[in-house]
Amino acid sequence: MFIKLILRHNSMNYTDVIKMIKKYNLAVFTPSLLSKIMHWNKTKAYNTIKQLKKKELIWELKKGTYSTSNFSNEFKSITEAYAPSYVSLWTALSYYQITKQVPMKTQIASTKYQRIKENIDMHIISKDLFLGYINVGFPIATPEKAVFDLLWFNLITIETLKEMVSKNPFKKTRFKSFIRRIPSNKRKVSMVKKLKEVGIL
Repeated sequence: MFIKLILRHNSMNYTDVIKMIKKYNLAVFTPSLLSKIMHWNKTKAYNTIKQLKKKELIWELKKGTYSTSNFSNEFKSITEAYAPSYVSLWTALSYYQITKQVPMKTQIASTKYQRIKENIDMHIISKDLFLGYINVGFPIATPEKAVFDLLWFNLITIETLKEMVSKNPFKKTRFKSFIRRIPSNKRKVSMVKKLKEVGIL
């Protein structure tokens, strides 16, 4: 429940609005939520958001959902806006400093197709394989699951993975638990073959 604030609307500037959003640690917000914390009507909230977007003080994650452009945790904003989802693939490996390859778009895995903004790269994964992530303030794949997802979506070569495995200790038991969840026997055999080829299994 938000604390009621007494504000003089005519003295409120756009910077104050951003400060208020951050005060409540809102990873994402909607016009309705903004109207509540600012004690504004919805028209004023919509108009303010329009101006904040114009001034590039906020950015739209998806229709009707926004975040501050310089929010301290972009990943938290994105995964909340596109829930259920978790950060994965090259973005996750970059986060763990396993690779120096930083994708231009934030890569996430989700079970639900959604219209996305141009700075996000979403990969749809089945509910059977929507696992292997941890919460560090936002959901992110473990290093093993990030590698598994890269193989699953054919976004890494065997040569690149071999080099990565030679430099980083991965937990083999985690890969085995992911494989058990693959519903297709054909895909399961293919994944086992790839993992054996690079020395993980």
